[in-house]
Amino acid sequence: MKFLKVSVFISILVLGCNIPDSKKPKVDTLNTQTTIKGSFSGLQTATFTITDNNDNVIEVAINDSSFNESIDLNSDGYYMIQIDGGLDRNEVYLKKGEINSFHIEMDSSSQVRLSEFSNSCSTLNEYLSKKQVIINNTRKDIGMWKQLGLQPQEIILNRLEEEKTNKLKLLERFESTIEDTLFRQQKLFIYFEYLSIKAEYLYYCPNDGILKDSLGRLTKKGEGFIAQMNSIDLDNSLYYVKSWGYHELLKFLFMVQKESEYVKDENEHSWDKSLIAEKSIRYLNTLKSNIIKNDLAHLLISDLNISNKHSELLYNGLMRLSIDSTFKEKATSIYDKIKALNPGNPSPTFEYENFNGELTKLSDFKGDYVYIDIWATWCGPCKKEAPFFFNLRNQLVNKNISFVSISVDFKEHAQLWRDYVLKKDPKGINLLSYAMDQSEFMKAFLVSSVPRFILIDPEGKIINANMTRPSDPATIKILNELLDNVDESN
Repeated sequence: MKFLKVSVFISILVLGCNIPDSKKPKVDTLNTQTTIKGSFSGLQTATFTITDNNDNVIEVAINDSSFNESIDLNSDGYYMIQIDGGLDRNEVYLKKGEINSFHIEMDSSSQVRLSEFSNSCSTLNEYLSKKQVIINNTRKDIGMWKQLGLQPQEIILNRLEEEKTNKLKLLERFESTIEDTLFRQQKLFIYFEYLSIKAEYLYYCPNDGILKDSLGRLTKKGEGFIAQMNSIDLDNSLYYVKSWGYHELLKFLFMVQKESEYVKDENEHSWDKSLIAEKSIRYLNTLKSNIIKNDLAHLLISDLNISNKHSELLYNGLMRLSIDSTFKEKATSIYDKIKALNPGNPSPTFEYENFNGELTKLSDFKGDYVYIDIWATWCGPCKKEAPFFFNLRNQLVNKNISFVSISVDFKEHAQLWRDYVLKKDPKGINLLSYAMDQSEFMKAFLVSSVPRFILIDPEGKIINANMTRPSDPATIKILNELLDNVDESN
């Protein structure tokens, strides 16, 4: 028996076995008792989890390779089962208020399969299971996405076309046993799945090199792809909640469109995201489907950050756009933290261990400007900035400024940090914070990546929570202007 740590994440796609209501799907709270039962073989685990599209998680216990538990299921629908974060995704249709029985097995080729279904949609589940075999075989043939560039593009696209054809042939075999509306919908969903995978391949495949225009990757490398996209409705709520292919396709295309609006600011080591905020919000406002509009809006929240000088524009747009109170609360929480880092506000404080094993506080530097370098020994870009940081410090020696390096290396890597400091910067002010997510200072400054630079004034107030890098010529200019003003006042 093969032992695996198994976690089954199930994202719901609502659809009944009868002809669906034409109204917009409504996701209810978890409120109906449903039985989930079945068996495992070829693998061993203690539990698996069921997660709905509201991120409600239900844990089902496994006892002696079987499970039998009453759960609160929010509605009938398609669920995508993914085990242990692997590539295998197994679709199953669960019925609310029924006994849903199925068998989960790991076959000799290490692929997870579902079988022995028992509910009022057993025939549909049998079709979904056989369709999954076709998908698994294709993935096995063409390999991981990172390996796709090793094969000619024509071979990959032909293999995806063959997968679509095989799915359609399989579906035809079930035409007399699957309800007519579901049969016609499945036929359409196969096409969405094909376009979704094809879009992702054309975007990431490195055969033609990386193009500057993200959309150009799809246009140039995918002959006829844009024409195919123009043939389908990209604003359909029912498709979005029923078809994982359509759902993933819309999210992927939105992210590609968003990336295509990146404009490099020549004077900064960051991206000017004003076009992203403006055009993405404008596009979402054109959508008639509230469910699509709100879901895609979630993809913009990562752009609500300290490095985006247009966060206010983006935040206000999201507040006008979204009707999801939970999402708006999350966005507001992030935006409030960003506003707390505005110039002139008191800086969050720190107290970290220095190279000598003693504690150093931010208040120890009161009266000086403080230029902070947040870095890590595992960070290549951080090490590239180090010589510029040292040179900047040397240029401003005996000036009213302190240069402080704070490493976010984990505690178990403290010796690596000590060795690096001893070799590269034994006389500098070097502190160790023990990881970004374990420090209130890092959390307050919204540090999610390194290198990151911060500038604080002599009174402990923020000048720039996302200061330019040492390698940027603007940095020495900014610091000189501040220090010259101090000299003149003295």
